[in-house]
Amino acid sequence: MKTKIKFLILIFIYLFILTGCTNNKEYSIEDKMSEEINYLENEMIEITNNFVLENYKNKESFEFDKLIEDTRKIEDASNRIMVDLASQNISNEEIGKLSDGINKMVIAASEKDELRYLIELNNVFSLFPSFASKITSDNDEIFERRLKYFTISSCISFLVGDKELSKNQIKTLESEYLEKQKDVKYVENHKYNLNKIYLLIEELKKAIENDSEELVKEKYLLLVEEL
Repeated sequence: MKTKIKFLILIFIYLFILTGCTNNKEYSIEDKMSEEINYLENEMIEITNNFVLENYKNKESFEFDKLIEDTRKIEDASNRIMVDLASQNISNEEIGKLSDGINKMVIAASEKDELRYLIELNNVFSLFPSFASKITSDNDEIFERRLKYFTISSCISFLVGDKELSKNQIKTLESEYLEKQKDVKYVENHKYNLNKIYLLIEELKKAIENDSEELVKEKYLLLVEEL
């Protein structure tokens, strides 16, 4: 009986060590950086959504203190990711753009300039697809980051009054999404919501073309939630 128990304990220890080693091998610096970029993206999407939903407004006043607080979270997280970016194939110039862009977001919020804040946020968000393309070989991940960027950018461009850029961004989003449908493997893995996303892209495009801010906000929120 004692021999059997010892044998089972040894098996348990072996499996524990084996599992631990396997997990360590699977979680790479690329995985870590992908999670860090996801965090920054999600925080920026949340801020954009708050602008769209007017959650920063208290009656007639704009709560810039809350916006600064939310931006500081992005600033803190970006300080961590910059170290990882420097260890990969990311140039100092690109890393500098991330740092400078976030600093400009903080300054714009401090100076109570809503439009400039959104423009700087859009500029920072545009860096993430480029970072991903140098960190990972997963084309689907890169593509999905581009979807998020063009969705965000089409809405922000509209809100800051650059209607032509907004139209160009939504057209690029539409074009890249249609092109991806030629990827049989991607279509098979995402068939459950492909048509829904395409319809939402088309609805956002129509809202932008019709110059309807209310509809642009509504369709943007529906689309970004699916992404």
